[in-house]
Amino acid sequence: MSNFEDYEKEQKAMISWLQRRSPDVWHVVAGHLNWDFAIDVLEWIVSQPQCDLATAALLFWTGDPEQWLKYQTKDTIPDFAIEYFNISALIVNRAKSGLYNRQELAFAGDPCNMIGGVDYHLKFSVEKAQRRFKEKCSGSFPWELPIVLTPPIPGRAPLMSSEEDPEQGAEIQALLAALGTYVSTEPTPPRPQKFQIGERVTNIWYQANKIYNGTGTILNVNDGVSKVLYLVLLDNGTEVVLTDNLMEKVT
Repeated sequence: MSNFEDYEKEQKAMISWLQRRSPDVWHVVAGHLNWDFAIDVLEWIVSQPQCDLATAALLFWTGDPEQWLKYQTKDTIPDFAIEYFNISALIVNRAKSGLYNRQELAFAGDPCNMIGGVDYHLKFSVEKAQRRFKEKCSGSFPWELPIVLTPPIPGRAPLMSSEEDPEQGAEIQALLAALGTYVSTEPTPPRPQKFQIGERVTNIWYQANKIYNGTGTILNVNDGVSKVLYLVLLDNGTEVVLTDNLMEKVT
């Protein structure tokens, strides 16, 4: 269970509320939870016999599972990150054991209208991690990527009342706010896209003391939390996520 003792009361309140709701509602609320303050709630959701496979997949991918690939064993994961890893491992173990028998909801692998800064990279992580898990997790790590968690997962949209909807219900909004998630009821207009999928671009990108200069092709476009993001395949084979101020269209 969580070490976030300061939020024990708030997490118990959220779990109590969820216990009186359907797995459809769990799915929607799961997409709004702040992992830093609701780890016990996340654990409760993915441990339930009625947790939908789509919900497990949603939380698995929003937990950025690719980050664990750099560790050879669980023992090498830093203490501050172990609780986050445990959620991912719990989902994997339950999926491999066939414990996510409820498979009614859909999960396409696209951003799921989440907030708190966790949605903008989701589709990029799915596409990239699928390849990396296949290439690098051939048994040396404590677990491999279960096929059942790989999007797209077919199904329907979740059903809920307006009171249960985080975009409308005052009670669930208060419970989320107590755990660090503030739901805006104002619709966000789509941001203009400077580049389109398939276009050739030239860019300069800096990260971790590496500078990539050159051209590439737009693979995907995502309207993120604060800006439009572009997944670019550089000509040297490197995949990077860029904003439009770092690129120019090749003419």
